[in-house]
Amino acid sequence: MRRVAGVVGCSQSLRVASNLVLGDSRAHLKVSDIHAPKDSSRARQSRSGTFSWIEQTAPRTLSLPLGIHVRGNERHHEGRVGACEAVGGIAHEIKVCTQKACRKSGSLQTLDVLRSLAPSDVAVDSCGCLGKCGSGPNLVVLPGQLIVSHCSTAAHAARLMDLQCGAADPATNLKALGLKEQGNKCFENGDLARAEKSYSEAIELKPSGGLHFIYGNRSAARLAMGDLDGALEDAAQAAILAPSWSGSHLRKADAFVQRGDFVNAKKSCSRALQLDPELRRSKSLQAKLKQIEESLELQRVNS
Repeated sequence: MRRVAGVVGCSQSLRVASNLVLGDSRAHLKVSDIHAPKDSSRARQSRSGTFSWIEQTAPRTLSLPLGIHVRGNERHHEGRVGACEAVGGIAHEIKVCTQKACRKSGSLQTLDVLRSLAPSDVAVDSCGCLGKCGSGPNLVVLPGQLIVSHCSTAAHAARLMDLQCGAADPATNLKALGLKEQGNKCFENGDLARAEKSYSEAIELKPSGGLHFIYGNRSAARLAMGDLDGALEDAAQAAILAPSWSGSHLRKADAFVQRGDFVNAKKSCSRALQLDPELRRSKSLQAKLKQIEESLELQRVNS
């Protein structure tokens, strides 16, 4: 899949399924006939790059049901627990299985869509097998340890966010997501004016999930257009909506660099690293920090 530089997007080549199966270790609840609203057609059909690295969430401690193995820095917990530990204002966590069977069912696309639709207090990440092979894409919602199967369309993902995470009005959220994807495509093709227009239309809908990502994307578009004040305003609004999202501070840093305000650019990068220490592995961020330090040194020499 392609990567869209500078914007946060999702790939949505999701297969159509007729229902969403919700269940846990004690019960199995079937919620039938969850169909895509008419406004969601663009969201399902739009295609763009994968999430850029700035979309990572801040590290947090996660408690998992028995037998769930999570890849990466998270641990495997031997006992069953009742809730995740809320860190940085996180109220819910969704873990999507990305093992082989679920990947074939489209779990990577489901993961991307859920991330784009998630409110700022909902963390979405990948995990290992949930023991429901053959009924994927599978995911678990924490706290509550709710296992969800066949979450395979954008409409299903939006409905799940509504039912379990409080992201109300899934039809509006899907429409905003479609507009954001249109903006991403325009951004990728260099049509910055249309990209900004699509992002602005999405923001005007005031979706209950993913709004901070849209502000972040419009900030990138405005920066590319030379609108430094607008880029900073959007980045600041994204930071207000999602205080734990490092991407908003990276947007600020980019705008400050263009303005020649390297002191605040360095502060913004430092704040992003505080929120997401894994960004230290990013070669592009290291290059940016080196550029900022060199510019600060040059200013000191010339002063």
